[in-house]
Amino acid sequence: MRRTDKRAVEGPAQLALDFNRPTPPPSPPAALPRTALPRDPAERGYHAFTSEQTAALQELERRFGLILNSRVRVTLFGVPAEFVGKLILAQLLPFADGAGHLRLRIGAAEFDDTDIESCVRLPD
Repeated sequence: MRRTDKRAVEGPAQLALDFNRPTPPPSPPAALPRTALPRDPAERGYHAFTSEQTAALQELERRFGLILNSRVRVTLFGVPAEFVGKLILAQLLPFADGAGHLRLRIGAAEFDDTDIESCVRLPD
């Protein structure tokens, strides 16, 4: 004799699956109303970020005597070649490794600020 569960027979069918019915096409995602996203009409956040970034780079240039984010010609101690290109920071946070020097980069070449023999700004 087979035993049936009374709840399954009496209650609504919660898991009624029909595998033969074709699946409906996916509905397009609902568009967000324009007021749903926060927006600063004066864009103070971005302007504050860029002004703080510029000030920090100018302080690094002054402190280390460098020309950052400009096209330069750099020679390094003990390296017979010159590197020409845009001199940028190679690490996002200066002094993250605990050392008191900056990691810099021109193209694929990375070096420390203490390795620089000369640095000359070139016209853009």
